[in-house]
Amino acid sequence: MEARVLFEIDGASVSGAIFKFSDSGEAKILFSEKESSGLEGKFDTDHLLSSMKKNLGKVIDSLSLKLPKKTEKAYCLLSSPYLASQNLSLKIEYREPVLITKELLDFLVQRETNDFEKNHLGHNDEVDKTAHEILEKKIQATKLNGYATSQPFGKYARRLEAHTFISITPSILRAEINEFLISRFHSNEVEFHSTFFCLFHQVRDIIKKE
Repeated sequence: MEARVLFEIDGASVSGAIFKFSDSGEAKILFSEKESSGLEGKFDTDHLLSSMKKNLGKVIDSLSLKLPKKTEKAYCLLSSPYLASQNLSLKIEYREPVLITKELLDFLVQRETNDFEKNHLGHNDEVDKTAHEILEKKIQATKLNGYATSQPFGKYARRLEAHTFISITPSILRAEINEFLISRFHSNEVEFHSTFFCLFHQVRDIIKKE
């Protein structure tokens, strides 16, 4: 399998790694680099973004020397202050059992998502909703009548619970990073995630193995 690249952006600090997946699905790091200089006590937004982009360029240049060949896909992890995230807990009870469908669950989760966006962007209806975008919206677990299930659809239940992880990021920031990575690293696609979400899954996988 071809080598791929991973970047993590945390404030002005940028880490990067070249890795490969083994036949068993494990990721093996071939090379890594980190740049964290640039702030020197300055914490205004413009300087933060300028330092981050400068450090991102340095990490890309360093990784490019180790992987001159074009890679089809790059991954980018974002941390605060470049995103906002939250675990949403949906709990609803009906008087009579209802058929649980994907459409119903999607509708209920979207309603919770709308509330999350309002809490972070303000309650003004004139807020430009194109100024941000959903980075992740993943249903982590579902319960029907108090029992956990990974296959809730097509079943009847009076009580429905769903736990969803959601994150949002400024659209212009994601677009700039995406264009920067593609132009500098010659990648066809950049897949974005939040650092917290990836760490959660990593810890969960470790616990499952134990």
